Amino acid sequence: MGLFDKLFGRKRPKFESPEQLRNALIEAAVSGNRKVFEELCTSHRIDIDRHCESWAAVPEALRKDKEALAQFANGLIAMGIALANTGQPKLLEQLQGGGGQDNPFTKWERVFNEANSLISKMDYEGARSLLENRLVDTRDLIGTGADRFRSISYGLISQCRFHVGEIESSIVAGRNALEICERIGDLDGVNAYLQTLMEIRRYQGDAAESAILLDRLAALSGQMNRPEDAQRWSRRASITRAGEPLCRIVLRIGNQLYEQEDAPVAQDQRVGFEFCRNRGSLGRCAGLVQKGREAGGADDPKEALSLFRQAADVDPFDPDPHYQAGVALMALGRPEDAAEELRATEERAPGWFQCRSDLWLVEQIALGTFPLEVHQLMRVLEDSSAPPRDKRSLAEAALQRFATLAPVHHQHGRALLSLGQKDQAASAFRRGLEVAAEPDIRTRLRVDLAALLELGEQRTSLLKQAVDLKGNLVAAAQARYLLQCGV
Repeated sequence: MGLFDKLFGRKRPKFESPEQLRNALIEAAVSGNRKVFEELCTSHRIDIDRHCESWAAVPEALRKDKEALAQFANGLIAMGIALANTGQPKLLEQLQGGGGQDNPFTKWERVFNEANSLISKMDYEGARSLLENRLVDTRDLIGTGADRFRSISYGLISQCRFHVGEIESSIVAGRNALEICERIGDLDGVNAYLQTLMEIRRYQGDAAESAILLDRLAALSGQMNRPEDAQRWSRRASITRAGEPLCRIVLRIGNQLYEQEDAPVAQDQRVGFEFCRNRGSLGRCAGLVQKGREAGGADDPKEALSLFRQAADVDPFDPDPHYQAGVALMALGRPEDAAEELRATEERAPGWFQCRSDLWLVEQIALGTFPLEVHQLMRVLEDSSAPPRDKRSLAEAALQRFATLAPVHHQHGRALLSLGQKDQAASAFRRGLEVAAEPDIRTRLRVDLAALLELGEQRTSLLKQAVDLKGNLVAAAQARYLLQCGV
């Protein structure tokens, strides 16, 4: 007869020590006997509140007995969850946050915190090693609590392996995390690791497997009463089966992402236009690109170029290292090489940011049509934080020398618009269209000019032309959305 079985007598049980009460609560929690557990909580609420935080410490007698330690730890976490469900969260908070330093779940939390810190510093190997060692150390722990922590560990290991390009081993770890969550009924975990595996398969270019995982995500979202997510995953499955573009624009309205054709009219919400590639970026690649940008910002284009090239070696699919390498090469006075990098950008992600108009300008500089200084001029006009008045003056001075340079007319118009000079801005955009030959800049000029016009045939015509040009992806998406909304 178990300890809690004695509770059905006429007298309420008395315990000679807090440890006896703890053991009775553990037995009731592990067995799932809710009636007995609630009776204990009601009868001993004061004692539980007084002693529960000290229960997180592992008894000395159990520390060298792995089997007994595992049973105690699993019982403790079960009791902590059950107590939290009755309005007494102190023990669970202690287990999750830091009390009993010998408690295996407390140690696991510390490992997660340290691993996440290492991941944020791009030390994926260090984080993975910590997590894998923790899995070995806790291999004898059993129960739902241990399984939940194992699934998180495998999920993080999958991320670590993915972000250094170890794709096959990241799939194995992701599957381990998913299988555990399916077994213990953790739907949020299933949702998370289906997404992990889907992104890995997208990176591999495995459209068939990606679509299957997207279908599962759609079905799970329906089961979890998340209809908007279900619709989004189903839509993405259709796109994947049809052949996902290398690069496209999606709309963010509020917290929800939409394909361009599906976007509703925003009601007092900001509309964002975001690039979406057919595969994600590897973390190590993105980290190296960020370091390269920092080196470029510190006027060290040679070091920046070296870092961008390292990033390209890590992830051969990512367009950004090539795009940034083009900038560094122009700073080094090498327009022919910069053009090669921008062509590589277009090949990996057609229409990536302004790579098309940048390529046109770099090629013109390589041909000698414009001097090298024009590239730096455009960097200041487009990317710097200089006041609009200064940009206006800089653009006007540049146009005295380069009257046929459409990108300068465009930036001149934007500076005028920032100063509230709408009519002058419209004139600047029109002058830019008169000399623009390249589709990317023509798209942007049309959309910016249309935004200054009243509703009517001319505005509609400009927006339709912007969509049809297939130039700048963001500007074309903005034009399409304005036409869809009738504004």
